[in-house]
Amino acid sequence: MDGKGIMTRVVDMLRTIAPGAKIVAFSAVREDAVRIAAAYQKSALSITTLGLPVMVGMSMTAEPLLRFAFGEKWLAAAPILRWLSWAIIPTLYTGPLAALAVTLQRVRILTRLLVIELCVKFPVMLIGIWYYGIAGAVVARVLIAMMVAAGSMMAVRELIGLRVRDQLLGSWRPTTSAAIMAAVIALFEGAWGDASGLHLPIVVIVGATVYAGSMFLLWSVTGRPDGLESHIAKVLTSSVQRIRKVVAR
Repeated sequence: MDGKGIMTRVVDMLRTIAPGAKIVAFSAVREDAVRIAAAYQKSALSITTLGLPVMVGMSMTAEPLLRFAFGEKWLAAAPILRWLSWAIIPTLYTGPLAALAVTLQRVRILTRLLVIELCVKFPVMLIGIWYYGIAGAVVARVLIAMMVAAGSMMAVRELIGLRVRDQLLGSWRPTTSAAIMAAVIALFEGAWGDASGLHLPIVVIVGATVYAGSMFLLWSVTGRPDGLESHIAKVLTSSVQRIRKVVAR
């Protein structure tokens, strides 16, 4: 399996995050424009919160990840894995679009986006491959992903009136946290080097800790709004209370 195969499995996993739950959530508020916009942003925020650190982390640890999973012979695929990770990131911000279109019975808008993507993808990919080979194909994939994300955001605006700016700013917490995580990983890797087989797991632990810490810090600073963090906090609080009861006995 090459870098593209890894990305395919990860993307499939991210695209199937509770699709039925999203449709049910949108159906419950489909008649209320304000509530369905809020539900869409909440769903997009959850997908971005889960997917963004994975993609950024895979991009930054492409070489040690391939070395750990497949050995030295696959290191040549590291640049491909790195850039394909970035190509997935724009799609995370519009993850709930399909569920939203189905709920509002506007599936035709998805067909329109698919046709536009196909019309643009083939010539751009062919030009990239013709002049720059695999590198050109990967860069073309990134550009196409950005174009599709922009078109998807305009489709969301058409469906529920949610501005593109609000869609982008709706996921500012995971975006900021992922940037902080990336900076810490870069500093850590620069200091650690690649001298030990523990390099990858340590980087993963450090990155996950920094990302989660940043997310909960920003969530607390902004007044603890309802979202994925609040659900995790409730679960953790409930677990601590149960442990205390067991210990007290």
